[in-house]
This record gives sequence, C-alpha cells and structure tokens, in this order.
Amino acid sequence: MRGKQIHRRYSKQFKTDAVELALRSNKSVVEIARDLGIRAELLYRWKAEQSIRQNKIHRFQEVAISKALKLRGFASSNKSSSQIRT
Repeated sequence: MRGKQIHRRYSKQFKTDAVELALRSNKSVVEIARDLGIRAELLYRWKAEQSIRQNKIHRFQEVAISKALKLRGFASSNKSSSQIRT
C-alpha cells in the first residue's frame, strides 16, 4: 500500500517561468524539471497547455485583424461609392 499522495499547487508565474526556462535553455526538460524539483511529465504538460493557450490567442488575433480589415475595406468602399454618386 502506497502512502498518501501530496498534490502541490504551483502559481501561474512559477509555471510560466518553468516553461520559459525549458524553451530557452540548452538543458533537457528532464534536467530542468529535476533542478526545479518537479516531475518532467508536469513540465511537459505545462508546455503543452501554454502552447494551446498561445495558439488560441493567435487565432483570436487573426480573426480580429481579419474583421478589422474587412470593416476598413467596407468603410473605404462605401466612402468611394458615396463620392462617386455626388
């Protein structure tokens, strides 16, 4: 029978810093996790979660930019149309 497992909670800042360290370091994720005192699987999960969040942000930004460009194009084409009519 195993002992009771302890689930630690890490701050958002700690997770972000750990992932940044993993992305920028020449060390492996396993080495960085060991240095930080966490399991490598946890650091891999944090990296994946951050990647998913960044992809969602980029998609949102692309949609917003696309909509803004369409609106700007629509506004300028309307302006041109009204100038042509007069």
